[in-house]
Amino acid sequence: MAVLAVGLAGALAGGGMLAYFSDVETAAGVFQVSNMDLAVDADWYDGGAEQNPWPTAVPLINPAETADIKPGHAGGTEISLHAYCVAGSVYMRIFNTTSGENTRIDPELEAGDPSDLTGELADYLWLELWEDNGPDGEVGSGDPGEGDNIPQAGEAPIWSGYASQLGDCTIWQLPSILPHCQVYYLGLRWEFHSDNGSGTSVNTAQGDTFGCDIEFIATDPGDPAPTCP
Repeated sequence: MAVLAVGLAGALAGGGMLAYFSDVETAAGVFQVSNMDLAVDADWYDGGAEQNPWPTAVPLINPAETADIKPGHAGGTEISLHAYCVAGSVYMRIFNTTSGENTRIDPELEAGDPSDLTGELADYLWLELWEDNGPDGEVGSGDPGEGDNIPQAGEAPIWSGYASQLGDCTIWQLPSILPHCQVYYLGLRWEFHSDNGSGTSVNTAQGDTFGCDIEFIATDPGDPAPTCP
């Protein structure tokens, strides 16, 4: 036993003939940045197609339906938004609003149209915008009425008023978070009122135009809200 003890002590002192068990494992680590891809569909109920990216040549409203509108004429567009890969907050921005007079003809002059510079259509064009996600108000639940372009109880209103109330730039944050890989429906209806309560004649709007630029902006929920350009 004494000899064995001396031998073991010599081995420890002699440079590591005995060693701890050991093992090495390697795992790769990669940072992957997600994508935010917002797609927009515009359906006029007569063959509207998905627009992504949204080309400026395809307007949000049907040009065949809105080129020659008259008092009492109404229409609507069902807008659907799709977020690919990440959920986000969505903003709708309307800017560069324009009101064209296109010269005053006799009925406008007789009705007291005051200016050759600015048209009056925006004073009579009523707009209504709401979340069209069905009576339960939930995005992507598939309940009856979701995406039907008909305002219903439970669907959150966003804005309604005459186009002239929009000003040069208006931004709304849409009430719901746009979920990943779900379809968010936005209803838009318009109507050319024959009476806007001002006491002036709708004849002042003959031949006039109203136009604007519309953008949808998807951001991380924690990011600052967009501003007017």
